[in-house]
Amino acid sequence: MAGLVHVSRRTLHHAHSIRLIKQAGLLEMVRALWYSSVNRPWFGLLATLNGGYMLMGILVSVKIFGINPSTGERGLSHDVVGSRQFIVVNSLTRLPAWSIPVSFSTSVEDALARALNSTTAIPRVDPKKRYRPRLSEYEPACDQLDFKLTANVGNESLLLPNAGCATLIFSPPHSMHTNLTGSYIVQESKTRAKMVIPGTDDVTKLFNGTVVEVTLTVLLKFPDQEHCLTDFITPKILLATRNGLSSPPFTVVTRCQLLSGEIANLAVSGVRFSVPEPKKFHDIATSLFGTQDELVTSMESSVNNGTLISQSTDRYSQVLVMEVKVMGTEVSALMCVGSKLDGEPRIVCVYAVAHSTITKPRPSNPDITQLFPKGISSITTPGSVMMSLSHLPAVGMSTPTFAIPKILNSSSIASAYFASLGQNYIMDWEGSMLYIAYDTVEVIKGYEIPAGLFYLLIGVMFVCFLFCAATEYRVEDQYKRSLYWQVAQSLATSQDKASPQLHRFDIKQLEFEGRRIVSTKLPRMSKETPIYQQPVPDSKVPLLTDK
Repeated sequence: MAGLVHVSRRTLHHAHSIRLIKQAGLLEMVRALWYSSVNRPWFGLLATLNGGYMLMGILVSVKIFGINPSTGERGLSHDVVGSRQFIVVNSLTRLPAWSIPVSFSTSVEDALARALNSTTAIPRVDPKKRYRPRLSEYEPACDQLDFKLTANVGNESLLLPNAGCATLIFSPPHSMHTNLTGSYIVQESKTRAKMVIPGTDDVTKLFNGTVVEVTLTVLLKFPDQEHCLTDFITPKILLATRNGLSSPPFTVVTRCQLLSGEIANLAVSGVRFSVPEPKKFHDIATSLFGTQDELVTSMESSVNNGTLISQSTDRYSQVLVMEVKVMGTEVSALMCVGSKLDGEPRIVCVYAVAHSTITKPRPSNPDITQLFPKGISSITTPGSVMMSLSHLPAVGMSTPTFAIPKILNSSSIASAYFASLGQNYIMDWEGSMLYIAYDTVEVIKGYEIPAGLFYLLIGVMFVCFLFCAATEYRVEDQYKRSLYWQVAQSLATSQDKASPQLHRFDIKQLEFEGRRIVSTKLPRMSKETPIYQQPVPDSKVPLLTDK
């Protein structure tokens, strides 16, 4: 409108009143501009009108393409959510609601947080709130582990001592009958070893080209005989003639509450793969784990020199070779089993990384313990809570592609995350209830504006404000006010402007304050001219004059 005021001031007289005519419609506005002056300033008119519409179009385009809907947070509060669970008291319990998939591009920490704050696992969830599990600092109670590979029968084992405060135990496949009398260990360094165990396959009825899939059972044992155990993975029959991965990679997290008040968090990530021919081991293993992995390189030597394949004539004979590396509270192990049930050497392997985080006793969360009907004693019942994560391949690839390094590293992330939960994640074993303390925030909707665009809009608004202010200050009132204002000023008396302005109007004589509005004298018109066409004569002095 400020631009229209300047155009009006130059040539269009009272064209500033177009802003009122525009309310009647776009067509009426155009007609008023067309007949407003004999010398029509086309360039000024077009610049004024098109400039306004272009500015509006730019603003609309900016909103559509430059501003994205977004959400914000406000009002931090705390809440404790209790959910009913199916629990076997004093035993390992898997929580189905939190057995979740992890996409190729999603971090394990985000997946765990999303699983714990999933609305499907929170009863009476408030849709306007965002739930985040409350995390806290913790103090490790153990920073070094021993490693042990046990036999399925008896108490025999192969031990890799490391002056640890707990022992991480791996077990061979349950279908393999091990013979530790013929086993041996090659300790390459204090933290690196090769373990070789011969044995036989207890499964006798298998199709040609198949072996029993390598299973993974991990046990964390403490000096006082308490332990924390991962779930047993049921052995499956595997067609060993297939190259590469034999099942999707996985991560299992077990959280054990000990009688001492300590909490053990054990996470294991595993990648299973099969090798139908020993000569293909290098290509398959390096395609999954790369050429710089020392466990893969050492296992390849065992394949090439025949250590992994039994030389016995018994078709059920097997050899288990495990490459182990212990680093603090993390154990990396590549376990392979070689067999030749159908006369051809077959190899199945699992690359596993187990990480344990044992925390010292911490004060209980009072918001949770007050919900226990039997007090704090119900918490100390020993037991394990387990969550499983299935890792998904990348989307849109011609062949399944997994983020193997991220998967193997996920065990340490998952273990540390559950350790941070601490006393904010408590299972009531006797009441079959799980309590989780959340930090909640209220979700508000808004728009995300790029910083450059935001400052540009501020600059445009400031320039427009200065232009309008200068127009209001420098341009005369007759060009800024409406036509109704001009009429009122022309009819105003010389009395005090603050007093009420009452004007006399004669309906019969069509006079306003003694001044006739419509003349009674009609010009000559043809007979066909309708009566209602009564133009105002030019003989009278107009109410409004151009200044």
